[in-house]
Parts: sequence; structure tokens; C-alpha cells
Amino acid sequence: MAKILIEDIINTDILIMKSADSLMDAVKKMHEKNSDYVLICEDRFPEGIITERDVMAKVLTVGLNPEKVKLGDIMTTPVTSIEKNVEVMEAWKIISESKIKRLIVTDNESAIGFITAFDILAITPELFECEENISNPEGGFCEFCGNYFISLNEIEGKYVCNSCKDQLLEE
Repeated sequence: MAKILIEDIINTDILIMKSADSLMDAVKKMHEKNSDYVLICEDRFPEGIITERDVMAKVLTVGLNPEKVKLGDIMTTPVTSIEKNVEVMEAWKIISESKIKRLIVTDNESAIGFITAFDILAITPELFECEENISNPEGGFCEFCGNYFISLNEIEGKYVCNSCKDQLLEE
């Protein structure tokens, strides 16, 4: 396989806010951009990240008011990131081992985008090695989050991990 750099396949449409911003503002912007996360930065340096799951687990389920919660209070930190001039296979290793949905891409520690397992698999299908991993409930890649799991659940004809199964069943 030819060496492909992350900067060749990066998604640059990232939602960036400050730690002092309110969660309600973030949720509104997430909805506008159809994003399931917001990156918290100071001068483009990624300080933290908040996902839809964080909003549910850290705010709604404990009864906090999203108008009063500041992003810095609930962000997950540190942010897992990778420099843009690194080979895609290194990003694949980080995503697979960390079991994260997206990897923030930086240029000299400034956030410039992100990359997902789906982005990598789109250009390197040989990572599947065999197609039965996609449709094998004994293990493979979750069709919702893109991460590899030892076992999957079949929901509505798709194979998904336990976390995504719970989310799909709630919808």
C-alpha cells in the first residue's frame, strides 16, 4: 500500500468553541452543523471534547441545567490527536487501540480537522482482510461508530457494538 498521509484525507469541518461557552450554545451549534461533538480549544489548541453522549451522561441524567453548564466543566480531556503529516496507518492504530470515534488532526498542535475509522477504511479496504468481519456477529467493525469489537449485535440488519445498540434502540 502506498503511504498516505492524514492531511490527504482530513475532514476540516470542525466545530470549535471555548471552555467558557455554555453547553446550551454548544448543543444549538451541534444541531445546526449536524455534529455529534464539539471541540474545546484555546487559540486552536485542543483542550477538550464534548460528545452527545457526554451531554446525556454528565448533564441530563444528573439534572443539570444546560444553560448554566460551561463546556470546560464537562469536557473530556486530554484530547487524542495526531499531526497532519503522519501516515494514515498510525491514525488507524490509535483509533483502534483507543476505541474512539474520531481523532483530532493538528498542525503544530493547532486543531485543523479530524479523521475517523470510516475515512481510513474508505481508502484502505484491505484493513478488513476478509469480508466476514463486516457481517460476523462474533466480531468485526461496528457499522455505526466504525470501531472494532470482539462481538457485535444485529439491529435492523446492521452489526453494531453494545454502546451503539443502546443508542439505536433509544431512537
